[in-house]
Amino acid sequence: MLSLSYHCSGDIVNYIWNYKGEPVVDNAVTVLLSEQYGSHNGYWVVEGYDWYQTRGDTNDFSYGCRGDIDWTIEVQSSDITQAWNKNRDAMLEIIDAADKGLTGIVRDAQTGEPIAATIWVEEAYWPCFNDPLVGDYHRVLLPGAYNVHFRANGYEEQIINVEVVDSNEPTILDVYLNPSNDIYANQVTICYFYDPYNYPNNFQNNPTEGISALGPPDIICASLGVGGYIVLDMGEEGVIIDHENATDFKIFEGDATQDGYNVYVSSNWSGPWTSLGQVFGTVEFDLANFSIESARFIKIVDDNNGNPGEQNPGVDIDAVQHLIPIVINNPPNKPQINGTIEGKVGIEYEYTFVSTDPDINDLYYWIDWGDNNTEEWIGPYFSGQEVKINHSWIEEGTYIIKAKVKDTFDEESSWGTFQVTMPRNRFVITSLLHQFLERFPLFMKLFSLIKL
Repeated sequence: MLSLSYHCSGDIVNYIWNYKGEPVVDNAVTVLLSEQYGSHNGYWVVEGYDWYQTRGDTNDFSYGCRGDIDWTIEVQSSDITQAWNKNRDAMLEIIDAADKGLTGIVRDAQTGEPIAATIWVEEAYWPCFNDPLVGDYHRVLLPGAYNVHFRANGYEEQIINVEVVDSNEPTILDVYLNPSNDIYANQVTICYFYDPYNYPNNFQNNPTEGISALGPPDIICASLGVGGYIVLDMGEEGVIIDHENATDFKIFEGDATQDGYNVYVSSNWSGPWTSLGQVFGTVEFDLANFSIESARFIKIVDDNNGNPGEQNPGVDIDAVQHLIPIVINNPPNKPQINGTIEGKVGIEYEYTFVSTDPDINDLYYWIDWGDNNTEEWIGPYFSGQEVKINHSWIEEGTYIIKAKVKDTFDEESSWGTFQVTMPRNRFVITSLLHQFLERFPLFMKLFSLIKL
């Protein structure tokens, strides 16, 4: 969230941006922390561009592509002990500041497992990325009210209004997201805005940002400039795969005009790249047409036509979406149950269960024997496969066997039923009575008179 890069020589706190003079959206907290750092050692606090302009600076990449506020601290080139004493407390305060603002864990609402997510604050619209393994995020914010967007590939976006009240203690907000088919580019790997002017340039005619190409389409675009390019990461959870008989991803090109650009894909951020050709405007792509099975990184290069001095020059990239085909899944059919309808307690009987699925999905069975015993989602079984299971009852009575099935998409059938009767075992009772009467003949005569 916050990082420091040390150089020599000088006594300077250098903050973002370095490639243009326009302030970052987190300018208030950036300046506050920069001045706080300089208060410990009297260093000159300056925005990098106002000192001297650089292109491809570590500070700018850290914030522009990773959402990390990064400083260049120029220190003296001799007397390391003195340099340490001047910077130690300032350094520790920056470490503490990383936990001020909003923090929490982003989880899957169904499983409770942590998920990789991006956090966007409307009032300071810049991405913050959580730890994909642990799920925790930290968004450095000053006290105030904020509308916070939580996004994750494969999940529904959630917007929460939150109040950050304490400038010293974090406000904790854990978030649970529900699964969906929403998958978009979620990180900028490289962004090269072509600059047609000489130093110093403030990109006055192109105030757009690379991060505007992330997330769902919103008419806010990253204009690459004539000949500029961008590499976008779909993330591990958003890798584009070839869907049979369907297009696989879509590039949304904004602005009123349809600009030309070249598209490349790769499984690695640095290539090798496979060209998908030159296109214009918003276009969908099918990886099968290029004999590609999957791709994680999308490289978009302006076609180098047009006026570099116009407002928002070059192709305007709004979003890149992984297209997930809508699968219409029908529920399985109610299972049919067959077997003994009348039996004896304590004896196992075989029952068969069979169901079919209209979409030929595998099936799982839930069976309720009517005596507080169940078989819970056993399987998988093929559609139409006969399932044989033995069961016995320990008490006489009438039982209703119930069974339902679900497919691999958790679509469930209605219940199938089957009635079974376990009557009193009269043979056992009569046999015992006969043995008793044979042993006591007197009772045999009495029993015969009663029968008469």
